[in-house]
Amino acid sequence: MPKYRKKPVVIEAEQWFPGVVIEGVIKGTADYFVNTLEGEMHVSPGDWIITGVQGDKYPCKPDIFEATYEDVDKLSNEDICDLIDGSVMVLNGLSEGFQNDIQELTDKLESVRKLIR
Repeated sequence: MPKYRKKPVVIEAEQWFPGVVIEGVIKGTADYFVNTLEGEMHVSPGDWIITGVQGDKYPCKPDIFEATYEDVDKLSNEDICDLIDGSVMVLNGLSEGFQNDIQELTDKLESVRKLIR
């Protein structure tokens, strides 16, 4: 079976516990939930609330979060270069109407890569 790797995308996430206010976490009658693109999802204490690439919110169990994500502030230079490569791939896949913006962002990413290597 073919194997695939997620494109490297930096996400925003906050860990939720009762009493912690996170945009998108709603108190229901008996528990907490988040409205996701797939519908309402239950939120448990310790879940990470992730902001997706389209601005959507969804919960992620702590063990899955730990296995899938790493703190951007702790990335190595090689990891950052991999993120830059993934970002350039995503930018190159965007509509032609954005070509000037894409080229500007690509140039900036390449400048960052040169600084850290």
